[in-house]
Parts: sequence; C-alpha cells; structure tokens
Amino acid sequence: MRSALLLMLLVTGLARAQEVPLSALGDLALTYADASALDRVPGAPLRGVVRARGGEDYRVLLPRTAHRVTFVAVPGQRVAPGEPVVRLEGPEIHHWALEFEASTDRYALAETRYERNKPLYADGALPAERWAAIQDSYLETGLEYEHMRHFGELLLPEDDEDTLLVGAPIDGMLHFDSRAPAREERAVLFSVIPDNALRLQVEVPVDRAVDLRSLTIDGCQLAIDSLDRAADGFFVAAWSAPLAGDCRRIPGTVLSVRPSYGADALELPRAAVFQWQRAPHVFVRTGDRLQARPVTVLADTAGGYAVARDPEITAGPVLLSSVSAVQGILLGLGSD
Repeated sequence: MRSALLLMLLVTGLARAQEVPLSALGDLALTYADASALDRVPGAPLRGVVRARGGEDYRVLLPRTAHRVTFVAVPGQRVAPGEPVVRLEGPEIHHWALEFEASTDRYALAETRYERNKPLYADGALPAERWAAIQDSYLETGLEYEHMRHFGELLLPEDDEDTLLVGAPIDGMLHFDSRAPAREERAVLFSVIPDNALRLQVEVPVDRAVDLRSLTIDGCQLAIDSLDRAADGFFVAAWSAPLAGDCRRIPGTVLSVRPSYGADALELPRAAVFQWQRAPHVFVRTGDRLQARPVTVLADTAGGYAVARDPEITAGPVLLSSVSAVQGILLGLGSD
C-alpha cells in the first residue's frame, strides 16, 4: 500500500514537472503559433546524375573500326537532323562505303526481280521452288541493305571519298566522350538526347524509395517520373521528370540533390523547440497551463522543423517567445 502511494506521488510529481501555470509567468511576453500540416519532408542530400533514361536517347553505332574520328560538334551542343557531327577516316570506313553502294545495287536488283515475278507466281506460271529462291534472295538482300541503310541515311556529302561525314539523326542535345571517342566497330559513336529525355537520376535508399515524391536542385523542384522495382544493393534508381527551361543541365553533370519524402507530419517554428530531458520538446498551451510535450524531429525545413504528427501537439498553440525563460521556470531556475 505504501509503495503504491509513493508511486502515485512520483507520477503526479512528474506530470506537474512537465507543465507551468500561466499565472507563474508574470509579465513574460508570450506569443504562440499553430503547427502546420505537412504531406512531405526533406531528406538527406543524394547524389544525382543528369542523363537520359536507358533507351530514350538515339545512339549511332560505328559500322566499322575507324582509324580517325574527328568531331565537328561538341558535347552538349544542340543539333538538328542532318547537322554535321563527325568525320570518320580509315580503310575499313572506305570499304564500308563501297559495301553499302554494292548492297544498294543488289537490293534494287532483287526487288525488281521479286516484283516482276510476283504476278507470274500468282498466275501459276512460276514453279514454287523458283519463287521460293527469289523470295529468299529478296529478303536476304533486304535485311543486309536495311542494316546498312540506317547508318547510310546519316551520311552527308563529302569531297574526300575515303571519309564519311556523319550528321545528327534527330533534334536534341549531342552527347559523346570527347576525351576518348569510340573507334571500334559497333561501339556507340555518339548519341542525341531529345528534349523530353534529359532527366535527373538518383540512387535512393531502399527503405525510403517508396515515399520519394520530388527532387530539388538549385531551386528547381522536379517530380518523380519513375522508380525502379529492383534494388542495386541498398539503393533503388529513381528518375525525375524531363529537365526543361532553367532546370536543364549538361549530360553527365553530377549534382547534390535534395529529396522530399511523403509523410504525415507537422511543421513547427524553430524557436518553439527546446531540449529537455535529452529530447526535443515544445510548450503546448492547454487551458491556463503550458505543457512540455516531446516531439520527434524528422527533418529541418525552411520554416523550422518537420516533426511526427502527434495529437497532443495539435491540441493547442505552441509557445513561440520566451521559451528559454519558461524552460527555466520549469526547471525551478526562474522562481524567486
């Protein structure tokens, strides 16, 4: 019985120790503020890279190994279709040009033969075996021609027959490694990034990825366009909406990015939060008293602190001024 009484007195004492009557504050100037609701909170900075999402850029591959690759445009330059980008030189490049010319002639001949014999086969005047051979030849030469034509369509007039001048395939921003241009067959010679394909890519911690809402760089807030469903170690790749206007950056740029995560939170003024019993607290006015309530700080914000939502924090306005003085009274340091 005695132990229970002592415990009750201890609990009552602790409860009273966390509140201060307004009458005990004398002439202190007291101002208050209400907590504001937040649906997202900022997180720790992430490393972001400006690039095109896989498959959204237009890549031009080298058809043959080049001995010399001379770009006449620079990385980051805006190009239009047919605008000169690079000159290719070397014996294998010259051989490719001859092969393309021969492939064009072979395909034209096979196509003429195919069209000429098609009605004969339909009328039954051409044996099936011979028609099959004509079809096979037409399809085979067509595949060879189409394979070479995609690159051939990018070629621009050039006086030197041993040199190929390659133009841009589409409108966009040019991207290639000027320090080590590609030279090997089937390597990516350059790529063009369309205006709607340049994005910011970040690696987000797995445990926070599902709550990611936006990314901010230098005042530009970018919505999240997609989030990978597979992790790479402890991180998941996230892609922003396309970069536009003043938010555009050069491909390959590495930036410090501020993420925002979805949360059911409150924002409190910085001046309202104080440390007590090794934890952040605020004074909440309830009736004729100020009660010290603990808060869980989630992040710094432009307006103060984002804290976890708590009904006790929204039960009344929080003290904004004379916080240190009231804390002193709470500790017994401000009484006469």
